[in-house]
Amino acid sequence: YGQAMAFGSILSVFGHGVGHLHYGSKGGMDLRFFADKPMESLINTCVMLFTYAAIFCGTMPLASKKRIVATAIICCALHNILDIPPTLMFVYAQAAIYITGSLHQLSLEQHDKESAAYMAFGLLQMPVVAVGILE
Repeated sequence: YGQAMAFGSILSVFGHGVGHLHYGSKGGMDLRFFADKPMESLINTCVMLFTYAAIFCGTMPLASKKRIVATAIICCALHNILDIPPTLMFVYAQAAIYITGSLHQLSLEQHDKESAAYMAFGLLQMPVVAVGILE
């Protein structure tokens, strides 16, 4: 469990940083798909997919790569289906990350839930949840 959390955290921080690097670029904050800007929209979607997958490596440390990629694809698709504007991007991303992370934690085998790391994982996320609630 510890090794999966450590590797996932490293990849998660890197992917999170790449996402913010892109968001800070010209036109990078609005990640919705626009038919009149196909190349820019494709790049935004790829960055969003990579960022979600990297973050999910940290928030879902024992999940298979297949589950992580599938979850990232679903979150990207919902981002476009729900037409999330840039002003709500942070709240949507935070909700997607916490909902998928919580569902993953609940779906773990019983022996994985008996470790102290399982409890600590949830407790360490509380400060970030508090920021989301305050927003």
